[in-house]
Formats: sequence, C-alpha cells, structure tokens
Amino acid sequence: MFLGIPYAKVNESNPFGESLPQPPFATLFEANNDEIMCPQSEEFNQTIQGTINCLTLNIYVPKTANSTNKLPVLIYFYGGNYILGFNRKFLYGPKYLVRHDIIIVVFNYRVGPYGFLCLDIPEVPGNQGFKDQKNALRWVYKYIEEFGGDRNKITLDGHSFGAISVDLLLHSLDENERLFDKVILQSGPIFTPHPVNHMPHDKGVLKLAKYLGANTSDVKEAITFLSSVNPSLVIEASKKVVIPYRYCVEKPFENVNKLISDYPWNMKVPAAKNISFMVGNIQNETLFIYGLKIPEIIKRFDPILVSFKHFNMTREERYEMAKIIRDFYEVDRTFSMETVKEKFVEYGNDFDFLVSSRLNMFKYMENGAKDVYYYMFSYEGQRNFMTRKLGLTTEDGAMHGDEISFIFDVSFMEEPSPEDQLIIDRMTTLWANFVKYGNPTPVTTDLLPVKWIPYTREKQNYLEIDTNMNIKSTASNKAFILWDLFYELNADKMKHYLD
Repeated sequence: MFLGIPYAKVNESNPFGESLPQPPFATLFEANNDEIMCPQSEEFNQTIQGTINCLTLNIYVPKTANSTNKLPVLIYFYGGNYILGFNRKFLYGPKYLVRHDIIIVVFNYRVGPYGFLCLDIPEVPGNQGFKDQKNALRWVYKYIEEFGGDRNKITLDGHSFGAISVDLLLHSLDENERLFDKVILQSGPIFTPHPVNHMPHDKGVLKLAKYLGANTSDVKEAITFLSSVNPSLVIEASKKVVIPYRYCVEKPFENVNKLISDYPWNMKVPAAKNISFMVGNIQNETLFIYGLKIPEIIKRFDPILVSFKHFNMTREERYEMAKIIRDFYEVDRTFSMETVKEKFVEYGNDFDFLVSSRLNMFKYMENGAKDVYYYMFSYEGQRNFMTRKLGLTTEDGAMHGDEISFIFDVSFMEEPSPEDQLIIDRMTTLWANFVKYGNPTPVTTDLLPVKWIPYTREKQNYLEIDTNMNIKSTASNKAFILWDLFYELNADKMKHYLD
C-alpha cells in the first residue's frame, strides 16, 4: 500500500483555482498517510475536516506486480454530490479487488467551493475539481509502471457523481490523449439534467464573503478574501450559503486551461472509440430520495414539474408535460402514501437514472465504442451500503450506493455472510475480468454461470446481479417508449439546457 502520494499541489494563494504540478521530491517520500482529505463536512460524523493540500492518491499493488509482470489498473472516482468524498481505505478497502491481480488507485479531488466554483474569471473559471481528476489520470499514466502497472490497461471506474466525472472527462479529453482504455460507470449518467450549472456563482461567492466578514460587490475581491480564510470556516459558511456545486461550460481565457467547452448533449465523444464500457444501475436508485422524503417533498413542490425546469418550455408546456408524466406513473391515482412513494421512486429511477444511462450507451455506440455491458444490481443483503448507512432494512430493495460494499472492503461492516460473500466474489470477479480483458465473463464458471451479452440498441440486454444471475432485456419497457417519445417531441425545447 502506497498511501497519500501527492499528484498535484493546490495554489495556496488561490486555493479556488486550478491546481499546480507537484514538484519533484527532494528526499525519500514516506507513502504511509491515509488520513488526508480535502476540506468538507465529512459524511459519517458531519464534522468539518480536511486540508487544502489534499491532492493525494492511494495505490494498492498485488505482490505479483513487477516490471516483467505489469498488471492492469483500476482508478476509482468517488461520488458525494461534489460536496464531500475522500479516498481513505477505511471506506475503499482494496482487499476484495487486489486478490484478482489488479492494481487499485483511489484519489482525492477537491469538493465544494474549492473544487466547483464557476465564476467566469481567469482566476476561477470553473471545474477545478475535474481538472484535479485529469491531473490524477496523467500522473497515474506517467508513473504507474514504476509500481508494476500496465499504462496501456487502465480502467476508470466512477460511482454516482464520480461516474459523471468520468463521463465529462471522456467528453472533454483530446482523442489523441489516451489515458485509459476501459470505463465503468456506476449509477452516474451524464444526461440527467441535475449535475449542470447554468449560471456563474458570483452572487453566492459575495454572500459567502459577507457571511465571513467581507462586504464587497467585487467578485475578485471576495475570492481574494476567501483565499485568506481558514478552510474550515469557509466550509462551515458554505453550509449556510447554498451554492449548487456542478460542472459548468467555461469561458475562454488566455493562458488558462479550458476543460469543458460545451454541454455533453451537444458534443460527440471521439474518445469513446474502441473503448469498452460497463454501465450499471441499482434496482431502486432513488429510494433514498423519493422513498424516504416524499411527504416532505410534495408539501413543498411537485418533483415531476421541477424536473422540467432545465428545459426551455413555457409554463403551460411544463404543466402539460408534467400532467402526462403524472398520468403515466399514476401518482395521482393512489390512495396511500406508501403507494405514492413507490410511484415516485419508479419515476425517479426512470428519469434520473435508467433513461439517462440508456442515452449514454446509445451515444457511446454511435461514437465507435468497442463493447458496452449493462447491469442492474438488485441484491438485498446485510452489506448494502446506503441501506445500512441510513439505518434502513432491505425490504424496499436495493438503492443508490448499495453496491459499494460488495466491491470494496468497508471497514466498519462485519464479516460478510456466505450470501454476501457470494455477491462480493461475483462482483469483484466481474470487475476484475473487465479490467483485464474488457469482457466481464470471458468464460462461464460455477461462480459466473451466465455469459454476459453486450448491450445493443435492438436487444438491450443487461445482467441482473442478484442471488441468481440472469440476462434480461429492457427492449419492451413501456417507460422507455414514453421517454423516447418525450425527447423526440421536445428536442427543440431543450435549448436552455443544451446551449
């Protein structure tokens, strides 16, 4: 284990701007610090933690790796809504994966105001956290062979907003800069409207500065002031001043690196050519949103109506479209709050995840992807991560984030039951096979008795990951027929979101 290796350096005079190259080590570097994280309100204890110089990565290397036996590499991007997340091994323990003779890399990137302010000024043009990620990929590509890794067999694996990050990098990278050859996207489709920010954060930054004691109307003055404030105070203030931390389309500035130049809807993905993809969703992705909070939500607003705020529709068009969608999901024809929850979870799964994943996969294939494999995780066990974290039972099914602890060794969970261990063995074997061969089931075995068939527009095959593994299809899904028609009829209404 090589822990806490710095791959880039935050500019302390402008910690909200782009990170700088990591200087060469003057002395031997002891890679043994697993405590580093970027400034944030940490998710488990809700305490403010982190340091500005946090751009580090952890590398986990099987003992079989050496210069004559270079092993394939998996680089993991954590999720966290771009406001939290870290690479520490107590959450992303590698032991289930490294036993398959692959190298695992998990890295930190800046979150919250330090990673995702978009100010349309050269000092803070936007997408700093994504640029951290790109710097990490370049570092790994440059140096991984020193650890026994194969730079020509690098797989990017992102979960939730980490998957959106991977997809954004895929859309933004020069096709000649091949830093990886395979991609895994876990529950993070880029075509859901939510991860995009349309307006600069000027007002939010001015409010943030005022909250901390600097009353100014000049954004550059505000960011200079905030750069001098203790990061813990900035994070505390950012909990009070709500700013949507998302990706943005950057304005061009001389001598400033530009990463995201357009919305993904408008872009082709030349970097997808000859890349193998594994894309997946969870049975009830949005259970932790709609299933738990729907009474509170529907008192404040109509979730379906709000979904269309990203589209360039008149008020009447939005209400008309929302009525059609509400009728389809029967959210107004129910008699119990439990049924309302189920209907909204079904709607959220489709609009926010499944339909968007489908659009993603179609786009990869149109841009020359090698193979695309699609899965649905529906296993309900004792290690389901988000279910456990929220103190719930598995009666409602698997939800967003539940698969994490079947890929990584989450240290605060007890030893897996035989049933859970079977899912761990299956998933890590599928993941490792994909990293090694670009095919999650190169041969069928007692552990993996089903041949996973690639996804196509016609057949729309997917692998159901559960106690029993089955190949199924979404080709006859009525909801997909509805949403295909929705996007076809409203193509001209998407200009606000697309342009």
